[in-house]
Amino acid sequence: MSMIRKSKLIKRTSLGLLVIPILLLCFLILSCGQDSIFYDISHEPEPKSPLISGNPTNIVLAGNELFVGSRMGSRIFRYGGADGRNPQWSSMPTPEGSLGDLASDGVYLYALVFPNGNPLASSVIHRFNIERNTWDQDYTNGVFSIQTIFGIDGRIFAGAMFREDHQNFAILYLAPNTLFLTPILNNTSLLTGAAGTAEEAYLSTAGAGIFRYSNDSLETRAVSGTEDANITGIIDTGGSIVAVSSNGTVYFRTAQGAFSTFSARFTFTGA
Repeated sequence: MSMIRKSKLIKRTSLGLLVIPILLLCFLILSCGQDSIFYDISHEPEPKSPLISGNPTNIVLAGNELFVGSRMGSRIFRYGGADGRNPQWSSMPTPEGSLGDLASDGVYLYALVFPNGNPLASSVIHRFNIERNTWDQDYTNGVFSIQTIFGIDGRIFAGAMFREDHQNFAILYLAPNTLFLTPILNNTSLLTGAAGTAEEAYLSTAGAGIFRYSNDSLETRAVSGTEDANITGIIDTGGSIVAVSSNGTVYFRTAQGAFSTFSARFTFTGA
């Protein structure tokens, strides 16, 4: 091989070796310019263990304290303090069995509990007296297995399933200063929420629409515009009642008392 050919081969090899770091440098510059993912990851805070593991219940306010539990768990967490000063987290055990959900009438805390851990078998609603710091009352109904509870301004409503067939549902009502869960609507769908005031409340269901409760009675027909709607959640926004469905429809109460809708194109699981 001549000296000229050797020189050309060395130059080609050197150029090839130079191309590699140049390509790597370009790739690095382009990557950093488009996305700072590695920088962001390096500054992410370390994951913390949750205060409440699993699937939390509703967060409710009762007697100036917040309460929340672990669904199908055995503990209820409370956030508060004496006279509202220096609030802290503490916990207490459920009265018995597995916790279904929590509700409040503004004064007392109510816990839906499944004594043997099976929601279809038996259920009890326990009342917690915050001033006395004790569970002082319980409510049950042998005909129904209670599945959901919701509180509005001094009233407690429950969604219940007939224990005989596990198919038909009813809405139960716990009147103030009584010991009985009274059915106020039979042959309906599962109660999924409650919103409003003691004078006029709206109860949502998973398949039968929204029902109006006023003058201490529940209307037997769904509010106009909500017939057969599968409502996953309902809330009082302060100026209106808004509900959402599993198919992405949003329902809102109009000035005439009926409900109008629009599609948000989302799948809603609650409000």
